[in-house]
Parts: sequence; structure tokens; C-alpha cells
Amino acid sequence: MEAGETTAEGAARELWEETGIEIAATQLQFYMTGTITFINQVYIAFRAEVNSESCAPGKEALDAAFYSRAQCPWDQVAYPEVNDSIRRAYDDLEQGRFQVYQAEMSQELYRLEPVLTGVAPNGVAPDGVAPDGVAPDGVAPDGVAPVGG
Repeated sequence: MEAGETTAEGAARELWEETGIEIAATQLQFYMTGTITFINQVYIAFRAEVNSESCAPGKEALDAAFYSRAQCPWDQVAYPEVNDSIRRAYDDLEQGRFQVYQAEMSQELYRLEPVLTGVAPNGVAPDGVAPDGVAPDGVAPDGVAPVGG
């Protein structure tokens, strides 16, 4: 980040400098944050839709391209430590449902968990669904009520 930039502004600038893809910072939606302790890195990821798959790698990138999951050159990713995070993004894209995630990576641990957003102190989201996916009437989003008690 440069002095005076927001995280989204810094991400939009870096995206432009490294790939030639221009997206306004206001179009970026927060997606993931993480720490990679063994290389002293913190990362913040945003997501956005693009109008074109055209890329023009800048001086900080050897190459830039869009890949399907099957086409992704997993062994050539710049930071293979985040491959699981990239797979999570493919999963969300395929499901058409995006959550917000927090990742922690160390030599001993890898954890990628969704962050509960918009949850009240009683654990219920604005849509009335608790973190276990059960609405106040006891019915899960799939319409199935839990058995037992």
C-alpha cells in the first residue's frame, strides 16, 4: 500500500500494475484475509467481476492469465502456500455463493474458516439463521428440521 491508500485502493493499483487489469476500488468486494507466518506475510483478497480476460503483465509479474480450476498450473503459482485459498475461491465461484474467510498458515497449522458476518451477539444473522444453519423455527435452510432434542 502507498501512503493515503485504502486497502481496496492499494489492491486495485497493484492489480493494474501487475496484470494490466483496471478495476475501480469501489468495485472490489472484501473476500479473504490471511497470515502466512513462516514467510512473514499478511494478505488481503478482494473479488470482482471483470469485463475482459485480457491481461498485460507489468514489470512485477512474469505472467498473468485467467484459468479454470482444471487449467490452473498449481505447481507454478507464485505463492503455493495459498493454493488452498485459491481452491476455496473456485469452490465459491462454482457454488455462486461467496463468504468471507480468515486463513492462518504456519509450519504446523493451516486453517481456513468462514467469518460470520452480520451476526448478532445471540449468534443469529439478520436473516434469522443461526451459525448452525437453523432458523428460529428450528428448520434448516434445506427445509429439514433437526431430529432429537
